[in-house]
Amino acid sequence: MALVTTPGLATADSYATLVEANTYHTDRRYPALSVWAAATDPTKEAALRSAAILLDRMFDWTGGPVDDVQLRAWPRTGMYTRNGFAIATSGATSIVIDLKEAQAEFAGQLAQADRLSDNEAAKLGISSVRAGSVAVTFKDVDTSSSESLDNQLRLMGSELAYLHKLVPDAVRFLLVPSWYTEHTIIRPFMFGAM
Repeated sequence: MALVTTPGLATADSYATLVEANTYHTDRRYPALSVWAAATDPTKEAALRSAAILLDRMFDWTGGPVDDVQLRAWPRTGMYTRNGFAIATSGATSIVIDLKEAQAEFAGQLAQADRLSDNEAAKLGISSVRAGSVAVTFKDVDTSSSESLDNQLRLMGSELAYLHKLVPDAVRFLLVPSWYTEHTIIRPFMFGAM
């Protein structure tokens, strides 16, 4: 079934078209390109649908949806480009290239590996597993700074906080940071006796 990419529709299931995703992957030379190139169109479309759903659910997007009937999180009002220009909220231009490229990157990574299984390992803090002579290695927890400690607390604090690991850094870097909010750690203010 063909992707529905018209912004704002109640049936839209992707931000990027298959042609846009193919162009994104063809323009980049990296190992996942061969996986994407070898995949069938239905497999690519399924990966794009999954990437759109996960992007919509994994981020606390700023701004607001343009219409109450739209299925996808985008288009959104009050959004700005990486250079600070307002993003139009109607027509095909309301889905900016940064979001389409992030979706294409995510889809490529979903087509290459089961990112959802990675989550269970991340949730448990497992960095490696070996089958011969059975070994499990847990990642070292960096507590050298409040920022690194906050990152660890985010992973352990909320039942779903570990899910941010599902979104690869390559995808995050393609998104404009002002488009979403990060979960913050609220530390209690403590008074000490002197």
